[in-house]
Amino acid sequence: MPVSTLDRLRAAVTDPTRLAPASRTVGARLVEVEPGLVVAGLPSAEVLPPLGAALVLADFLLGAVVGTGLAPGQRVSTLSLHASVHAPGTGALTATARLGHLGATGVSTAEVCAADGSPVATLSSRCAVLPAAGPPPVAESSPAALALRVTPGAASATADPGLANFGSTVQGGVLATVLAHALDAAAGGVELDVTFVRPVPTDGTVFTARATPVHAGSRFTAGRAELHDARGRLAAVGAAGRWIGS
Repeated sequence: MPVSTLDRLRAAVTDPTRLAPASRTVGARLVEVEPGLVVAGLPSAEVLPPLGAALVLADFLLGAVVGTGLAPGQRVSTLSLHASVHAPGTGALTATARLGHLGATGVSTAEVCAADGSPVATLSSRCAVLPAAGPPPVAESSPAALALRVTPGAASATADPGLANFGSTVQGGVLATVLAHALDAAAGGVELDVTFVRPVPTDGTVFTARATPVHAGSRFTAGRAELHDARGRLAAVGAAGRWIGS
């Protein structure tokens, strides 16, 4: 008999091995799971590059909280992600996600905070609701986490199986992290928008994001970036803006 996402997430509160590889790799732990509400923590933000911990943790919860409203035999796939970043995020993090709307797509919001309660990021997401082919596969996590390589205007990473979601593709928060670093958005005070075009398989190949400046004013800068898989196929598009001030 199919198990609902809500029941699977509740079981993962006491058994983290039920989480997807990317969540287990970074050490995410579920704290509370209710219909329309999911809370989780991350012992250390230093397991990922700057901003990456908040994006990976939030992406996990944004999809999970939509899943709490699904019937058995349904799953979610992230279509878009928006992040308003307030601080880079260091030390332990906590995140709370809430379901805003559920129909053919699900809309959710999340707040990521530091250990002292100060805000790190506010995020929102829209997910497609799809039929599930079967129960989520069990895959091993990896201690390697995300090995990010950054050059001017570009960032790349290896599609390691330890960064997978339940679909055996690179988790959306990981893709968003690579896009953010290509956009040089990790210093904080940034608006980041990501649209996911196609999944990146966790096959050990390298995927790359390249950024293009759109505006470089004295007070505000903006840019866009495209992320391609190892075969050169467009996988995600990102845009970021940063207020520099006077």
